Amino acid sequence: MGLAVFNQNVRPFAKMTRASNVTREEIDKAHWFVLNNSLELEQYLEEHKSILANESAFDISKRQQEKFPKWFKERMNQLRDEGSPEATEDLWSLANGPLVNVNIYSGCISNGIRFHTKDRDSHRKSQNSGVMVEGDHEGKTIGFYGNLCRVWELNYICGRHVVLFQCEWFNTGRSRFIKADAHFTSIDVRSRWYKNDPFVLPIQVKQVFYVNDTKFGDHWKVVERLQHRGIWDIPQRDDGLEPSNAPATDVFQQEETTNVVPNIVVDDSVEVRLTRDDVDPEIIPRKMTYNKVKYIKPGEMAQQVPEYERKKREKMELNRMRMAELGYQKMANALFGSNKKRKTKHTMEAKNMRAKGNLSDEDYQQPEDAPEDEDDDEDTFSYTDDEELIDSMNARKKNAVASTLQTDQLPTIESTMALSLAQGSRPAD
Repeated sequence: MGLAVFNQNVRPFAKMTRASNVTREEIDKAHWFVLNNSLELEQYLEEHKSILANESAFDISKRQQEKFPKWFKERMNQLRDEGSPEATEDLWSLANGPLVNVNIYSGCISNGIRFHTKDRDSHRKSQNSGVMVEGDHEGKTIGFYGNLCRVWELNYICGRHVVLFQCEWFNTGRSRFIKADAHFTSIDVRSRWYKNDPFVLPIQVKQVFYVNDTKFGDHWKVVERLQHRGIWDIPQRDDGLEPSNAPATDVFQQEETTNVVPNIVVDDSVEVRLTRDDVDPEIIPRKMTYNKVKYIKPGEMAQQVPEYERKKREKMELNRMRMAELGYQKMANALFGSNKKRKTKHTMEAKNMRAKGNLSDEDYQQPEDAPEDEDDDEDTFSYTDDEELIDSMNARKKNAVASTLQTDQLPTIESTMALSLAQGSRPAD
């Protein structure tokens, strides 16, 4: 199987960049963290610690961090030269240290959980950069809370790779920086600690979210832990028994979701008809009037007639009929016009002649080949662009009224009625 650090269930993503600002000191810290957290190297670490204790008991941990990488490299090279099977390819590759080129990513999926760096989260509404790791502090196991800053990928010889999380940790070493009760854990995010120990393995990390704490202030965050869907903190066993000595870092992830909802078979043999046989068909006419609006072809001019205009026309039509009953048909036609509007070419020529006084309504005969006139809807009226024709027709109407009122053939009362009816009102009795 090889070393566990070379077989992590992780997949970095996003754009990969070669870190140009990574110092050799940071690479050495990352390499020491990998060596110190590899279970397969425990016997070598204990052997080296015994050698250091024989030399001096002063600050063994710091001295081992400085000297163990070189000692382990010399040990593996010696065993490989001797042809010892102890110096496997993975151990020899790990002992020779990482290459100078470090791959940097802004995201990583570890055991099915998506992590983003803090900078990547700043451009999104979601939050995937909160991390929590359990570690030792002054002989006690506490929770370290922080944010993911960068995803490292260390390259070793023989094509081996190790992914690390570089994080920043909030200072939770004192009670004034963390407040915990039975329901909430709130931390002060202004202070940092363990700046020289920023690296963790992705498999050691748990994802958390930080929510603003409305009780203590803006710089306080409430830690929210969650259980991811399809992931349980128990190792997987083939024999079905409970694990006894399994490491706590193993995480089981369900690869496929079982069918919790049974398949329901729907009988689709029922024929659904989209027509009805219980009602008679209804034929909708081509021209329909809705809300007194006539829908006409594009290009024709029409508009809805207001209520006051409709009443005015009804009153004018009533006055025209009254004048016709009194025998003043010609004068009524001159005052109120005809209900029919002739739209043909011959009709327009006749209107121009009548406007000039050369032809009367009785003298006009429509040509045989001319099309029949169509009645316009009473709520639709049209316009003409011939302003001279309109002015001429208005002048003709005024002259007709004046000449009719001055004739001696009309009694005075009938002349008064004709004038009143022409103005749209009825004379008083």
